[in-house]
Amino acid sequence: MADQLATSTSFLSLQTSEPTPHTATAPTTFLDLPVEIRLAVYSAFQKSSIPKSTKKRDLWIVQLDKASLKTSAEHGPLTDGDGEENRSPQRKNESETYKAVAKSRRSLLLTCKKVHEEWSPFFWSSTTIVLGTSIHTDPATFERQFLARVDRHKRDAIRHLAYNPLKWKQEHGDHPKSTEHDCHHIGVLKLGRVLETWPSLLSNLKDIKIIFELKHTSEDYILDVRRGQTAGGKWFVMDPTGVWKSLRGVLDAQGNEWDMKRSIGFTGYRCVEDGGVYCWIATRWQLVCERMSASQIATS
Repeated sequence: MADQLATSTSFLSLQTSEPTPHTATAPTTFLDLPVEIRLAVYSAFQKSSIPKSTKKRDLWIVQLDKASLKTSAEHGPLTDGDGEENRSPQRKNESETYKAVAKSRRSLLLTCKKVHEEWSPFFWSSTTIVLGTSIHTDPATFERQFLARVDRHKRDAIRHLAYNPLKWKQEHGDHPKSTEHDCHHIGVLKLGRVLETWPSLLSNLKDIKIIFELKHTSEDYILDVRRGQTAGGKWFVMDPTGVWKSLRGVLDAQGNEWDMKRSIGFTGYRCVEDGGVYCWIATRWQLVCERMSASQIATS
């Protein structure tokens, strides 16, 4: 009887005992993570290896250097089709991912002050500043509206600069339109002066690209082999006074070794579909200036 009573009492004690209080844990936010993890997340948005789609065309690249002309092999169609409907599901997926990454890179700057502060060095060091795409993005405006106003730590983080020296003229209010086929050499000279004025910008740059792409076909740039014209000669048709070459003096004046490579892209036009290329026209001039590493300087 006593044993039964003891068992009953123990049972009642178990039944009437108060439940152990449950302590709710606050959700972990991104800023609660260790800084090493946050930096690893930012690094995933630094660069995207997903290529943008390129229209189907024939392309012939001629590399120019100090000693001779180097001609690369002729390329066939660069993609499997022209339109969105002809692209494979994988390519469509890559395109959407590319857009999402590009949008997220900018959005991170607007998240909050802390994220902006941590992400800014990654953003500016992995972003190519592109000038010349409109009348409002010439080198002079870039200096006045950006370099003179942006925080120094952001300006000094810039590693990549590109310029497309097109001529622009104002039409219909605030809607500029490129109507010239000639290169805007004055813009190239202005870019050189901007780099001289802001030595801290130049000292931190890893590469500078000047890319002149025609918006209209010009007879001056048609390669006529029958008249003895050469592919390399089309460089001097575009830049007869050597303005682009003068940029090297600006770079070397800073005491840094730069490797400079020139190339011309020729587009092939066909008489009839699949009828073979009948005409090559120079449509793209490119000067790539890359800062040489210590090992490259030692072996050069």
